[in-house]
Amino acid sequence: MSTRKGLNVVLAIVLAALLALMTNCGDDGETALPTQPTDTVQPTITVQSIESTTPTEPLEDLTITIGSITDKTAMASSALSIVDMALTDVVEYFNDNSLIPGVELDVIFYDGQYDPAHDIPGYEWLKERGADLMISPVPSVPLSVMRFLQEDEMVLFSPSATSEALDPPGWVFLMGSRPEVFVYTLLDWVAQNDWDYEQKGPAKVGAVGGMDAYALALQDGLEAYCKAHPDQFEWVDGFMVEWTVMTFAPEINALLDCDYVVAPSTGVQTFAFMKEYREAGGQAKYLGTAAQAAFLGLIYSAVGWEDLDGMLFALQDRWWNERGYQLVDLAWDFLYQKHPDNVDVAVFGGVSYLGTVQTSYTILTLIERTIKEVGAQNFSGQALYEAAQSFSITYDSGAEWSFTPTKRAAGDKVGIYGLSAVDEDLVRIDADWYPIRLDP
Repeated sequence: MSTRKGLNVVLAIVLAALLALMTNCGDDGETALPTQPTDTVQPTITVQSIESTTPTEPLEDLTITIGSITDKTAMASSALSIVDMALTDVVEYFNDNSLIPGVELDVIFYDGQYDPAHDIPGYEWLKERGADLMISPVPSVPLSVMRFLQEDEMVLFSPSATSEALDPPGWVFLMGSRPEVFVYTLLDWVAQNDWDYEQKGPAKVGAVGGMDAYALALQDGLEAYCKAHPDQFEWVDGFMVEWTVMTFAPEINALLDCDYVVAPSTGVQTFAFMKEYREAGGQAKYLGTAAQAAFLGLIYSAVGWEDLDGMLFALQDRWWNERGYQLVDLAWDFLYQKHPDNVDVAVFGGVSYLGTVQTSYTILTLIERTIKEVGAQNFSGQALYEAAQSFSITYDSGAEWSFTPTKRAAGDKVGIYGLSAVDEDLVRIDADWYPIRLDP
């Protein structure tokens, strides 16, 4: 695996575009991301208290506070500002409908600016302000804070935790699947359904990612699967680049003849690489997970549907166009009722809003079951931790989520989706749900 550092003035232009998108989502704060931790530069703190809009008399005087370390002003803010909006909407829905009797849910946010140096300060800040559990979509957070969780009896839910934070099983719970098993399952599907390796020989696979744990785990999974199945795939190379890198000539040159490529999974780099790769003549089919799908609107705006046609995704949630399922319909209802001026912005954000509605609903259902089991006044981090280890839920969509005493990744199955230039949308191309493949 190779790494490279660099800087391109294009960053200023694309970041300005992202900030404009963020303004549409209601986030008007500006804070420069420090290039290195200092004693004088402090991250912006955003506190948002969520209260029921329907007056009710709680059965018991209990508030459960959810703390979230997020990114409102830096490289992932275009996606995570929408994630925060979805979490807020689900919390309001539970409060307004008294879905956890005797309990009022509250949310507070800390803007860690997608900087690992702010993970622990953010954790401490949220804890000091009464967080009973934490949620973070930022990949670095689980590894940064995991050593504090057991002593503090603090459960952390993450959609992007990696194996290092999950083994041995502890207080980090992954709302999804480990990055590497996504690609195990996706490559297995590709070998059986998309690439005739018996006639064509092994497909060439490569990847590029920004410097975070999620991208590294994806590349490790790709390499492991390719090397375990040399008759099906050939691993060409994987590249990890600094966040300031916005042009990819060396990486593209190395991957130009690939049959499948995984693009960076965060923000500007995702569509910048995909656009440049196509302009250089690269014909590989793109592969992705929910990480790339979180920036889908930005991707097709920059790259164009024709150059994205056929891109494959392994996802654990239904998509916007699959109406008739409980949580898909609920997400649409939230947008039209709460954000009528931002419906297009949320849908443009790809999986950011829809996926968060689905994972947040699952987390709050776990809280509700914990309360039902121990009583509102006996709720604690320890009670939530114990309840989580026997939690399972199956939605009408077919999605299945579960934890056990030894299993910390909730996702049990994935669906296979593809980008369609004809439909100008992401479409499900296989009706089946595929069990997660745990080994390459």
